Amino acid sequence: MIIANGVFSDGKIHWLCRHSETSIAYDINRIESFPFPMPYSLTKSPAYFGESGGHLLFIESIQNWGNQFDVWGLESDYSHWFVKYRVDLEMGALTFPGITYEVKVLCFLGGEVEGDLCLIFYLSCQVISYNFKDRSFRKVCNLKLRPCDIENIQVCPSAFIHPCMETIFNV
Repeated sequence: MIIANGVFSDGKIHWLCRHSETSIAYDINRIESFPFPMPYSLTKSPAYFGESGGHLLFIESIQNWGNQFDVWGLESDYSHWFVKYRVDLEMGALTFPGITYEVKVLCFLGGEVEGDLCLIFYLSCQVISYNFKDRSFRKVCNLKLRPCDIENIQVCPSAFIHPCMETIFNV
């Protein structure tokens, strides 16, 4: 189990398990854990495991990418994973050389309802967005990181991006 990178969604904390057909979730309200399926057995850490728009999303290890990769979504009833999006990196490679193998996935931004869902990457001191609606790549900003920051992102990029959740409580 990759216990360090749990993902909170819909009142549950989700953890991925390597070399297994199932992973585990803990329901905070029911105070119980339960297994949920994996799209396939993991041998390496995923490029991304997180939540966006109320859906758990998963992107496999970057070493398996060619010119495209799939973003998997978990059904709300936890029955199975499905390919929610397919990202074609060829158009981005024209503008951002190295995008097919040096990219680090950071997070998803926006929402599916408005049609502005974007996947955010880090590549060669740049933050790049991929818009799912029009399949465009755009430079967001330059971001020169220290060598230790780059090492942390390479180990587990999505672990260092934390969503802000609105609450009725003063925090």
